[in-house]
Amino acid sequence: AVLSLIATAAEHRPLLAIVDDAQWLDQVSVQTLAFVARRLLAEPVALVFGVRDHPELLAGLPELVVDGLSDADARELLDSVMLAG
Repeated sequence: AVLSLIATAAEHRPLLAIVDDAQWLDQVSVQTLAFVARRLLAEPVALVFGVRDHPELLAGLPELVVDGLSDADARELLDSVMLAG
């Protein structure tokens, strides 16, 4: 049912679904979302999961590890936001 729902939602325009803190999902939700992610390869759908320290949680899905900002980069980002506001 979830697969059909997401595929239908993406029929008329691309869909981006973001799940942050995925490490807190229950096992059934993880299994369902992983199943959907594997089956929607031909659909205009992107699923992005934010996960901390649980590489096994969504094993088998493409992974991009994003490291934290350095102190200098964090300062530069904050400065750019403060100057823009």
